[in-house]
Amino acid sequence: MNRFKNILAVYNDVIGAEDALTQAAALATANRARLTLIDVLHPSTSTPEQRREREKCLQRTVNHLKLDGVQRTSFKLLSGVEAVEIINQVVRHEYDIVIASAEGGSPIRNALYGKPAIRLIRKCPCPVWLLKPGHSLQYGRVMACVDPDPSRPECDELNTKIMDLSTSLATSYDADLHILHAWEVVGKDRDTLSSEIADTTRVSLLEKHQGIHQERIDQLLSNYRLERIPHTVHVPQALPERAILKTVNSEAVDLIVIGASSRAGISGFLTGHAAESILAAVRGGVLTVKPDSVAAAYGIDSAPPFEKALEVA
Repeated sequence: MNRFKNILAVYNDVIGAEDALTQAAALATANRARLTLIDVLHPSTSTPEQRREREKCLQRTVNHLKLDGVQRTSFKLLSGVEAVEIINQVVRHEYDIVIASAEGGSPIRNALYGKPAIRLIRKCPCPVWLLKPGHSLQYGRVMACVDPDPSRPECDELNTKIMDLSTSLATSYDADLHILHAWEVVGKDRDTLSSEIADTTRVSLLEKHQGIHQERIDQLLSNYRLERIPHTVHVPQALPERAILKTVNSEAVDLIVIGASSRAGISGFLTGHAAESILAAVRGGVLTVKPDSVAAAYGIDSAPPFEKALEVA
């Protein structure tokens, strides 16, 4: 694909961290990219001995990766709050993607659909790939969730990113591609539908809106050579979250690629109860992206008052 040049993999003690590392190494090899492993220890619960042992473990892992052919590999052992430190590293060093397990190691870490994962989805300016532990790393079905809307130009950039990543991943993994655009009737027509009208009028209104949204998705997809990728387009009338869950279950989707900006697309669905529902439903994982215009708005936190990061090549 050669889409990623600088990959950050969260390699900690949670269940599924090995799977995330394997995926990151495969992505780095396919893209000839630099791979950095990161772990964050909390200063109030870790000891100097634990930090030394963790550093040794990370160094051994880096050595093994280099023997396996992932030559441009290094690690960083940091001290602080996990999500904050990861985001700071992304901003400072311009990582292209963060890959991590969606599983949690303990109630204290609370990473299972909890604070670290949700904070990364909300705040990390680069794509975040959360993997379900134990799932095959060869994805059979990838789903792109898009929302083409000419009244919101900021959606164009996000839809393009989602489609670019989805088509690249589907090609790389020889996977089937599902493209989902859920819609609802809005404006005066929505008020009309909620009133007492003839069935023929109701059908006519729904067909009109179905046609509008079909044209929008057709226009978006005309920019891609999808004849080379087995694909299915879904344009249901439904709330996006419900449409996502229904399609994930009916099509046995392995990986979802979705926007995570509060101002564009089907945004915000990975920031609360819906995050748990979608992550629980999908078999492999979720890859969230943001438009550059939104990512650029994120400022860097002040340097953490904890011990200096250990950066070992």
